[in-house]
Amino acid sequence: MESPFEVQEYVRLYLGEGKDAKEFAKQFLDQRSRWRQMQRNVQQYEEDNMCIPAKAINPGQSSDFHEVKVNIKKDEILSCAPFTNEMFHLV
Repeated sequence: MESPFEVQEYVRLYLGEGKDAKEFAKQFLDQRSRWRQMQRNVQQYEEDNMCIPAKAINPGQSSDFHEVKVNIKKDEILSCAPFTNEMFHLV
């Protein structure tokens, strides 16, 4: 719900049309407005502050690193290991 009218309509439908319900809707809208303004101030501060690390430029873009999957059997790994099977108890 973005508009104040939608909030007031929602409160009216679920809490009624009484004085307390209208006061609740008014206080809710005031607090939401203050919270949103505070969030905008924090975001602006983070964008302007040179003392904190910068955010990634393209966080959704793939990097130059690619995952490689290798299909190696357990016996092949053990045969290449510099130790014998007697040193470790394999289950």
